[in-house]
Amino acid sequence: MAKEINKDMEFSLSDDCEMFKLDEDILSNIKPFSCGDEDLDDFFINEAIAYEKELMGKTYCWLLKEDNTKCVGMVTLANAGIQTTHMQNNSRRKSIVESLLQNVVAPIQPF
Repeated sequence: MAKEINKDMEFSLSDDCEMFKLDEDILSNIKPFSCGDEDLDDFFINEAIAYEKELMGKTYCWLLKEDNTKCVGMVTLANAGIQTTHMQNNSRRKSIVESLLQNVVAPIQPF
């Protein structure tokens, strides 16, 4: 049985969730969610996939390991917001993006 998330419970993205790149399959399989901001909710549900297709950024989501229909967080990295011009090579750029993904999360309240 999937564990319920509540405010009093200790919770860890790295222990309790898996991170995925948001795609149409994930969007069609997750339960409804809200981050509490209607504009962000609309973006994640209706615009994030198109945003990536236009090469403007990528959206990542965290799904519970025990119930991968429950999304507990999303973040979009905008290509215009990440400047890597002073970095020496692609592997350093990749490590910066991975570090950002591990440390920046917009919490989503699952239903």
